[in-house]
Amino acid sequence: MKNLFIKKHLLVLSTCVISFLFFNSKIYSQDIDTLEWEEIVDLADTIFNSGLDTIYVIEDSISETTGFRTGASLDCTTPASTMSINLNKTVKTINKGQFGINVTGMFTKSTLYGDTYSEDQWQWLSDLRPKVLRFPGGSSSKFMHLLTGDKGYGYDIVEITRYFDAIDNDLEAPSDEASILASSEATMLEWFGNNNDILNAYQDEYLTQYTYQELLTSGDRFIDHFIRLIEKIETDNQVFDPTYRVDVIVCLNILTETAEDCLDIVQYLQSNPVHNVNVVGVEMGNETANKFHKQIMQFGEFDDYWNYIDGQAVDLQDNLEEDLEEILDLEPGEPFYIPAADRNFLYVFRNRAGVNYKIGLCAEGLNGTGEIFNILPDEDAGSRSVDWNVALRSHYGDTHTGTSIKNFTQ
Repeated sequence: MKNLFIKKHLLVLSTCVISFLFFNSKIYSQDIDTLEWEEIVDLADTIFNSGLDTIYVIEDSISETTGFRTGASLDCTTPASTMSINLNKTVKTINKGQFGINVTGMFTKSTLYGDTYSEDQWQWLSDLRPKVLRFPGGSSSKFMHLLTGDKGYGYDIVEITRYFDAIDNDLEAPSDEASILASSEATMLEWFGNNNDILNAYQDEYLTQYTYQELLTSGDRFIDHFIRLIEKIETDNQVFDPTYRVDVIVCLNILTETAEDCLDIVQYLQSNPVHNVNVVGVEMGNETANKFHKQIMQFGEFDDYWNYIDGQAVDLQDNLEEDLEEILDLEPGEPFYIPAADRNFLYVFRNRAGVNYKIGLCAEGLNGTGEIFNILPDEDAGSRSVDWNVALRSHYGDTHTGTSIKNFTQ
């Protein structure tokens, strides 16, 4: 977590706002608006001075090699234009209260679980009075069945194992929960083509979380905890401002939930009898440019991802299904992945009567390391970012057939 101070402007990265809650120092608990610029400078343990910009970083430790991008870059658009990010001496008014919190993975028995052990945590979040909450999380939303699942995030270990197992074009894992959970690490490694990176991602992100999920009582769903959290935050803060609402961005599980299933989740949040949640937009997957989606979802390039959420054929998925057809013993027309007709996300969320959500699609991060595909979202992004992002930009003007409704831009 980093706190960056650029001249007299405060930039908050990621969820570092919450970091102020966990420092013992009285300095960190002080309202930043009450500090003089000289005091902020005194707090900084690292100073970067390059060109016109002086960046002060408040953090326990940071490497001198850490870089902050400024200036112009050709990487994100077409060669004919530039995307400029200029941090300069121009003083502008800072809009206060415009920050959000990403609650990725926070609804567990050890964090924001809705019982007496979490009362202080819920109150801390309420006191922050956030403008935006992002739920259930970015990369972690993969395989979550928030509404149709029995409890927790609704993970299905058989479903998850099936997808990971298909990586080497050879399905070996058992098709029942008990056998999967009883299998040794060595056996699991064989399922995933002896790829330790895949095994580690499977164990750390899903097998462990599924084990915790199964300790919950049937019907104890985290989506309902989230609704009650929003109710608390808004109820607490509407005492001071009756117009206060939390804007919610929902991260969809496009891998194993249909477009209609995802719409049901959003509408459940918006029309819930406990409390109506103000959903302002949806993210269609997350980190889809990384290695996970290349290996598991067969997204070789941006247009594979685009075709997938637009209800079109994804050639590499079709090829894998042909390879697995005999192993899966599929019925005629029964696909391994979600059928194209059921994953028309762009249509369902933008071109339905009374439905018009802002849609977020996934770009590729910029990095010159030469790595192409990455397992986890926190790893360095790859050299294919130019092609991926140029292809993303090329779809900005796309409209639904026979209409002027944009597919995903406003």
